[in-house]
Amino acid sequence: MEVLYYMQPRPITGGSTNVAYFLTKALAKRVNLTYFPRVADLRYPLDLLRVYRDFLDKKFNVVHFNVTPSFIQYYRTSRWVDGNYFLLKSAKGRGASTIINIHGIITLENEKSRQKDQYVALKTLDKVKACRKIDQIVVNSEYMRSQVIACYGAEKDKIVVIPNGVDLDMFKEQNSKFTLSGDPAVLYVGHLWWVKGVDVLLQAMVELKSIFPNIKLHLVGKTDAVDYRLKAKQKGLEGQLIFHGAVPHSMIPYYFKAASLCAFPSRHEGFSIAMLEAMASGTPIVASDIERFREILRNEENGVVFKSGDAGSLSAAILRVHSSSELRRRIIQGASETVLPYAWDNIAERYLSLYNEMCS
Repeated sequence: MEVLYYMQPRPITGGSTNVAYFLTKALAKRVNLTYFPRVADLRYPLDLLRVYRDFLDKKFNVVHFNVTPSFIQYYRTSRWVDGNYFLLKSAKGRGASTIINIHGIITLENEKSRQKDQYVALKTLDKVKACRKIDQIVVNSEYMRSQVIACYGAEKDKIVVIPNGVDLDMFKEQNSKFTLSGDPAVLYVGHLWWVKGVDVLLQAMVELKSIFPNIKLHLVGKTDAVDYRLKAKQKGLEGQLIFHGAVPHSMIPYYFKAASLCAFPSRHEGFSIAMLEAMASGTPIVASDIERFREILRNEENGVVFKSGDAGSLSAAILRVHSSSELRRRIIQGASETVLPYAWDNIAERYLSLYNEMCS
C-alpha cells in the first residue's frame, strides 16, 4: 500500500508534531510511506514543486493529512495559502482516499480565541471545510468526536477514534540524568496557557507552601514566562517556581524520572500525550476531572483526580499522593498497565486497519 503522509516538520513543538513523528516511524514498518513536511506557504515554490512531482510519479492509495488543508488566504504577513489545499484537490482527483487528523478544537484551546481573533475564526472555517471534503476524520478520543461534530459540523459516520500513543521504550528505560529540587518536586509539562490551568496550579502552590516549605514547582514548556513570574511574585512564590522553558523532547523522560509527581490541571484537553508519557515513566500523576481525562484515569488506581479549576482540590490531591507511599505504589502500577495499549506499534496497526478498510 502506498501512503502519502503530510505533516509539520520537526522541530516545531507541540503534541500533533510528535504524533506525526512517532506514528510515521511505526507506519513505515507496515506500508510504503512517503511523507512531506508541510509546505508552509508559496514562498517555498521548490518544495511545493517537489511535492507534486513525487505525487504525480506515484499512485497513492491514501493521502493522510496531519495538518488541516488551508482553503483561504488569511495570513496577515507575506504568507499566503498553504500548498496542502492543492494536494488535497489533486488527491481527490486521482482517486486516493483522504484522511485528516483533528487533534483539538482551536476555539477551546487557543489563547487567541478568547480575544475572538480573526486568525482563529478563519482557521475554524478551514476545519469546517476540511470535514466536508475529507473522506475520513480521525480524532484521538470520544470527547473529541463529540466536539468535532458540535464545533465543525462533521458527519458522525466519517469519524473514527484512534488515540495518540507513547514510546514505551523511550520512557520506561530511562534513568534520571539529574535531580529536580524540592520536597516534593512537582512537575508541569506543557504550554503555560490559561486553558492548561497553570493559574490553578500556582494557587494550589500557595496553599501547599505552608505544608511543605521546601516544595518546588518545575514548569517545562514553551511560552513567555514573564506573566507567570509576575504572578508568582504577587503570590509570594518566587522561591518555589523554576522555569525550564522549552526542552528537546528527548530530554522529557529525564524530567519525569526526577519529579516526585506530575500535575495536569487542564480546563480542556483533546488528548494529553504528556500524561501518557508520565504514566509510562512511573511518575505519579494528579489530573483534573475533565471529560477527556476520565476516559483514561481511574481515581486512585492509575492517578489521582481533582475538581477542574479548584485549587483546593488540586492541593489536596498533591498532598494525598506525596503523603502516601502505598497510594503512589498503587497508581504507578496501575498506570504502567494502562499505557500498554497505547504503544505506537499498536496505534499504527489501528491506522493500517483503517487504510485497508478505506481502500477495500
